[in-house]
Amino acid sequence: MNKRFLIFTFFILVKGIWAAEVQLLTDCHFQGGLEVLNPAHGKSVVDDKLVMEEGREPAWQLAQWHSGYSIAGVEVKNPTPGKYIFENSAKQVIIGKPDSDWSDLTLSLDSVIEYKDSYRKSGEPWPHLLVSQGIVDCCPSLAAIKVLTYHLEAKLNYCKTEKRAGYDTALHCAQISGVLIIQNRNQASAGYGDFLWFQIPVFDDRYEYSPLLIMQDFADPSQKMIYNPGARAYLSEPVKEGQWVTIDKDIYPQILKALETAWEKGYLKDSRELADYKITSVILGWEVTGLNRVSMQFRNFSFAAITNDNSPEEFVP
Repeated sequence: MNKRFLIFTFFILVKGIWAAEVQLLTDCHFQGGLEVLNPAHGKSVVDDKLVMEEGREPAWQLAQWHSGYSIAGVEVKNPTPGKYIFENSAKQVIIGKPDSDWSDLTLSLDSVIEYKDSYRKSGEPWPHLLVSQGIVDCCPSLAAIKVLTYHLEAKLNYCKTEKRAGYDTALHCAQISGVLIIQNRNQASAGYGDFLWFQIPVFDDRYEYSPLLIMQDFADPSQKMIYNPGARAYLSEPVKEGQWVTIDKDIYPQILKALETAWEKGYLKDSRELADYKITSVILGWEVTGLNRVSMQFRNFSFAAITNDNSPEEFVP
C-alpha cells in the first residue's frame, strides 16, 4: 500500500478522534421564548417572559434599550397553529414553530412611534430590539478553536425609511447585525474583563453591502473597539425584501484579524494570549437611529466551534 496514503489515512483518523464540534447556542429555534429586559440601558433587569408554553425557561433575553414602549406584559396571541405573536404599538415579536412559515423568530420595530415622528439628534440614544445569549460557560478559549461556523438565515419582510427634511445618513439608519463579545476571561491576567465588539452585518438600509468599520464605540460607556469587516465578508448577495439570504461562514480567521487589529490600535493591551480570550455573548437584532418601520425574520441560527481536544484550556473562567 502507498506510504503516502497510509500517512494521510492516519492523519484523518487522528483528526477525527481529536476534533470535536460544540454547538455554542442553547435553543437555536427560540422555542423556549424570551426574557424581556427593562429598557434602561445596562441594568439587565428582567421585567417579563415571552413564552409560548408554561413551564419552559427561556435561553434568550430580549433587550429593548432606550425604548419608550416596553413589550413587557403583553399577552401572547396565537392566531394560527405554530405562530405566537407578542406586540404593542411600536414593536412586534413573532416566534414560530420550526419548519413553519413563521419559523423561528421575527423582530419588528416602528421607530417613527418611538421618536414621536421627529428625527433623533446627534448624541441622543436610539431604540434597540435585540436577542442575546451568554455562552461563556460552553465556549472554549480562542486558542483551542480551529473552526467557528456562524450560520443564519434571514429575510427582510419590509424596511420603510422616512427621508424628509433633516434626514442625515451619518445619523439615521436601520441596521441589523450579529454581534459577539470577545472578552479576556483569565482572572490571572491583568486584562481580565477587557473586551471588543465583533460584528457580523446582516442589513443596513443605507447600503447594498455595509462597509468595513473599525472604530471606538462612543455610544456605550465601555468605549471599546468595534470590528466590522463589512457585509461582503459574509453575504454572497445583498439583502432584498421578501428574499431569504444565508450566512454560513467560518468566522474564526476574522476574529483573529479583529484581535490583531485591536492590539495594533492599542486596545486589549494587557494580554496578547489567545488562551485568555473567549466569546462570552451572542447578540442579534435591530438598532434603529432613523425614522423607520422595519421587520426581519430569522431561522436556523447555529453557532458551532470545532476544537482540538489536544489543546488543553490553560484556565477555568
